[in-house]
This record gives sequence, structure tokens and C-alpha cells, in this order.
Amino acid sequence: MDENSLSDMQLLLEATGVGTWAYDGATNTFSLDNVCRDMFDLDEGEEMSSETARSRIHPDDTGPYWSAVQQALKGGLFSMDYRIVCKDGSVRFISSRGRATPSRPGAPTEIK
Repeated sequence: MDENSLSDMQLLLEATGVGTWAYDGATNTFSLDNVCRDMFDLDEGEEMSSETARSRIHPDDTGPYWSAVQQALKGGLFSMDYRIVCKDGSVRFISSRGRATPSRPGAPTEIK
């Protein structure tokens, strides 16, 4: 895919409200595009670590969410609908999908 195609794809995703993310099992961190950053109510420059995720995921959804992550890291698909608690206390519903892939031999798996 050339640079223009990637740019067009990003515009399409933003226009439809679909965000992209990746979880790195080695560093326990997330990489988010701007749409996902907005969904998670992150400030500019604020990182999305597993601790940040834990603080934003609704308490009733935390257990099932991390169970789904652990299951996906064993090799498979990630599929989870859950709630995010924003800084102002409002709640957002998130539908998230991904596929686990080994990052390199012997290294923790990534979910994208």
C-alpha cells in the first residue's frame, strides 16, 4: 500500500469513527490513533499503559476485558464490548476487535 492509500484509509477510518490500536505484550503498552485517543478520553501526549486502561475500563468490565486479552495473547482473536469511564464520569461504550500475532520468536505476542 502506498503512502496516499494509507492516508486515504486513515481519513476513511476517522470519518466513520473507527479507531486503530495495537497492544504490545512485551511492554504492556497500547499504541492508539487519534480516534482511539479521543474514545479513551486521553490528553494530548498522555500514554495508554495497561494501568491507564485499567483506570478507564468500567469496574464491572475489567475482569472480562483482561481475560479476553489473556486469551487472545495465547494465540487468537480479541473481541470485546465494554465501557470506558471518562474523566468527567460519563460512560462510553466501546466495541473492540483484534488479532494476536507473535512479535518475534520467543517474544510476547502483540494484538492489533
